[in-house]
Amino acid sequence: MYLNNLHQRQADRWIRFALWTWVAFSVALCAKVLVEGDRHSVYPAFAGAGRDWMAGEVMYDHQGYYYSPTFSVFFIPFSMLPNRLGQVLWGLLSVGLYLLSLRGFYRHALPRHWPRAMEAGFLLLALIGSLRSIWSLQSNTLLIACILFAASAIVRGRWWRAAWLLAAPIYIKVWPAIAGGLLSLHWPRKLIGRGIAVCAALACAPFFTKPSMVVIGYYRDWFQCLLAREVGPGRFTGYRDAWTIWEQFSSQVNPKAYFVLQAIGGLVTLAWCLSLRMNGREGRRTAPELVTLTLAAWSVWQLLLGPGTERLTYIVIAPFAAWAMIASYLEKRLFRLAIVAFVTTFILGAGGIERMLIQWMPAAVALQPTGVILFAVWLVCHAQRDHSWEGQTIVASPERRPMIEITTHVERAA
Repeated sequence: MYLNNLHQRQADRWIRFALWTWVAFSVALCAKVLVEGDRHSVYPAFAGAGRDWMAGEVMYDHQGYYYSPTFSVFFIPFSMLPNRLGQVLWGLLSVGLYLLSLRGFYRHALPRHWPRAMEAGFLLLALIGSLRSIWSLQSNTLLIACILFAASAIVRGRWWRAAWLLAAPIYIKVWPAIAGGLLSLHWPRKLIGRGIAVCAALACAPFFTKPSMVVIGYYRDWFQCLLAREVGPGRFTGYRDAWTIWEQFSSQVNPKAYFVLQAIGGLVTLAWCLSLRMNGREGRRTAPELVTLTLAAWSVWQLLLGPGTERLTYIVIAPFAAWAMIASYLEKRLFRLAIVAFVTTFILGAGGIERMLIQWMPAAVALQPTGVILFAVWLVCHAQRDHSWEGQTIVASPERRPMIEITTHVERAA
């Protein structure tokens, strides 16, 4: 009993340390906004679009603004504030929701028989992987928070909540629709109908603020803006994906061949998720396993072959890279591979270190997508054995019962 209490206190201290680290980072983020203002921040584009919406002006002439009318309406309260105050509130909201989503994902989706102190390691590793995106006040922080909240809701059988949380990111950036679609493969009766209804409701939200024809015009401009970005002659220098790797071997990338590669990657990801669905129906995969493995595969496809993958998009894989580090450490298997993948993606391939490496090795520009490939290798090897969640057994299929009852070996022994 004494040892258990001692371990509990040590775990609590580590978790408090991790939480205070997040608080310190949030304070630094606020200080950065107050000192630098709009520098190194995408917030001005968000706020400017909200003001344009209220004024009825053209919204999609802002360079780098590719967000939906629904997101612009959501941002109106921030747009009404002075820029620095709005940035501080936006940053605190994003960080706060992301931290809560990480804690919920750890407690509901990751193996429950892990030592309690591992939550601190998960939070700190996720913070390292998310620093750059959060620092620029990117919307990807809120996007991945919604995805992780949805994962927790699915495991707990909160289907309407999951549908709202999976639909909301689609109106920030369209590509999270793939994550919702892949998760719907496992629970089609629970998610597909709800997802369609929620997407329609969110699409209709702007119509309550302006005449129908005006809103339709904004949606048309948004679609044309997205299309021009994908088929335009130029390519943004901040992209980091499989195209970036291809460029290291050939000065010209064949767009048609690359599209075929994207399609093949998508089919492979779909096949992976279908195999997980089959395992889940046979009782060999629990709901937490299905959610975690599916979202990890989605993040790999999105970063390597999905549309619009920039350096700041890599926050979407940070929670899963942190999971890989802890799982490998506890299982004493594939730990070196997990470390190399994490360091390559988030340390060597980010920020000033990347710029320094590029000076003497231009191919260093492909470090981040290379790290994702290493993580994909880890994911495939890790999923070959049903051992990560071996402390849990599923009592009822989540397709048939709204709540998942999970029993650990310790509880069964008791």
